Amino acid sequence: MTDEELIRGFCRGNAEAMSELFVRYRKSVYIWFKQVLPGEADDLYQELWLRVIKKASSFSGPSFRVWMWKIARNMVIDVYKKKRPVLLTDVEGENEADLIGQMTHSDESSFFEELDFVERKDLMRECIEALPQKQKEVVLLRICTGLSFAEISGILSSPLNTVLGRMHRAVDGLKTLIRERLGENG
Repeated sequence: MTDEELIRGFCRGNAEAMSELFVRYRKSVYIWFKQVLPGEADDLYQELWLRVIKKASSFSGPSFRVWMWKIARNMVIDVYKKKRPVLLTDVEGENEADLIGQMTHSDESSFFEELDFVERKDLMRECIEALPQKQKEVVLLRICTGLSFAEISGILSSPLNTVLGRMHRAVDGLKTLIRERLGENG
């Protein structure tokens, strides 16, 4: 069943449909919350699903995935406005590898192979944290959730080209920051 069929099934009384959606998204949602607001991740995670359940009958969009991520993003924005800036504490190893893979070209792969895993993880965390907020948001949505750029565009209510431009600038910025930091340390 598609996500959309499941949410509509839940609205018709099928509680198992919500359980299926929960299972499908538990890892990506929780990891994303841990990246952007680590001290609040558990509470945000529970609150998201309460909101999804509460607002299920208002779902009318073509994509449950985009709808759910908009709710999650708005929750983070609310916390961000009330408390503090979004912080990145720990890039998951597999997501970090994905980002590095997206950033590199075959001629640059040896550039990252020279770093051991721990150094890359710390360096990547530091460099992502240094990005401008709008670029950091796109990077984290991409690497933590696996969302397509079109879906990220919908979540951010920004044109696709804007999202792609932010990712492009973020990748360029990360390459520059990494090279600068390697120059400082090496």
